[in-house]
Amino acid sequence: MTELTKEEFIAELIRLQASEADSAGAPHGDDMPTLVRLQMRYRAGDKLSARDADILKLCTQLFRNDIESLDCDSRLIKLAQRLQVPVLIAALQNSGFFGRDGHPARDLVGKISSVLLECSGASESEVSELSGQLQSVIDDLLADGTYSKASYEEAAARLENVSAGAAVPVNSAPPDAASARRRVAVELQRRFPPQKLPPILRELIEQGWSRVLYNTLLKGGEGSADWRDGLTLVDELVMSVAPDISIEQRNRMLENLPQWLEALRRGLVRAATLTPRMEKVLSDVQELIMSRVQSVDSEAAGEADVVKDPQLVEVVPGSSIMTDKNSDTAWEVVATPARAGLFVLRSPDGSELKRVPAAELAQRLTSGEWQHPEGTDVMVHAVDLLRQQSRDLRATNS
Repeated sequence: MTELTKEEFIAELIRLQASEADSAGAPHGDDMPTLVRLQMRYRAGDKLSARDADILKLCTQLFRNDIESLDCDSRLIKLAQRLQVPVLIAALQNSGFFGRDGHPARDLVGKISSVLLECSGASESEVSELSGQLQSVIDDLLADGTYSKASYEEAAARLENVSAGAAVPVNSAPPDAASARRRVAVELQRRFPPQKLPPILRELIEQGWSRVLYNTLLKGGEGSADWRDGLTLVDELVMSVAPDISIEQRNRMLENLPQWLEALRRGLVRAATLTPRMEKVLSDVQELIMSRVQSVDSEAAGEADVVKDPQLVEVVPGSSIMTDKNSDTAWEVVATPARAGLFVLRSPDGSELKRVPAAELAQRLTSGEWQHPEGTDVMVHAVDLLRQQSRDLRATNS
């Protein structure tokens, strides 16, 4: 069947949203979330581009983690699920939706999640009141139908005054110590079910990064960029160990991993929690994420039927690249391209990662500026790298 373009897929979603205008995100009278149903439909029928399929998967995970996993009244969850298609449309229309810059629609989901989590255990009258307020916000957003950033920003702003009890405004002044501890606990609880995280990542977040978030909240409040960035980093770390990682996610992980590690280390130092144990935890988390990258690399190479030239087989994870003619130390190759065109090298002491495009690595090896001790012919390796990059680019564009 012919692959749908992004515009055709969005048009189908708009028609779907119109047909489900009165539903709570579970069409045909069952309890299956709309995004899950869409994944099943397009896996079995109409095909999407790899990018659009990845975005659909990421949005499904977003609602599963932020909304459907919450322990609150099911009526409130069904209301929030009505935003599934509008949020998916926003993600398809904006390439930075899952990046650091984010998008108001993603912020809106997060604010709804916080409101619902704080209202866990609310009385029947409080649930009814909150349901009416939340429905009013969602109804107006859906009626607008423009799917513009401004419409999501307006809905998010209205949510600041929505609560079954006492809402905490997003732009409030820094809270007291007890309130800050509760707020950090709430944000971490809604972002991941602890029992499903690898123990080493859970230790990093709960024993180390939670203190960073606590200090950040006390200093700048919920309206500060540092607070938002700290929570975004948690989202990215949790996403990096998700069961199914796509090529697009893998590429984003490679792009951002050095910055993640730098931000983690800087924050832990400021919070005085970078103990020898936490140093080890940070190193183990790096290894964990790199192992996920390499597992996706293997799967992607198999799916794309990419066969490396024999001379390139030695440039693999675990081999070395000497970047300094005056030193015997070498950087370790920890990831090789799988349609991404990026090599990742780790410094001799393990404290730094370097992302090197295949073309740059080829040029440095060709000029002799860098050496590949395991190789027998630098020029052969350089030519092979350029060939590999060409194949990767063709695979990416196909």
